[in-house]
Amino acid sequence: MSEWIDINERLPEVSFTHVLVTKHYHNTPELKHVTRSFFIKDRIHARENKGSYSRKLQGKNSVHFDESDCGFVITHWMPMPEPAI
Repeated sequence: MSEWIDINERLPEVSFTHVLVTKHYHNTPELKHVTRSFFIKDRIHARENKGSYSRKLQGKNSVHFDESDCGFVITHWMPMPEPAI
């Protein structure tokens, strides 16, 4: 597995992909969780073409991950592991 990458250091280089993320609700940073999230590089483009709103326009953190739409702050990410066959 990969190492966790801080979202302030770098984001995925692809246009869109599923990734693992660490997240916490905005007012409880001590309660972190790991989950799968969808990453999209151009969030404004997604809003214009799919009808979803953009947290980037609202000046909120973690704008590129769909888990942030649920009120969570994404702090780190890593690529999804290869499936075990």
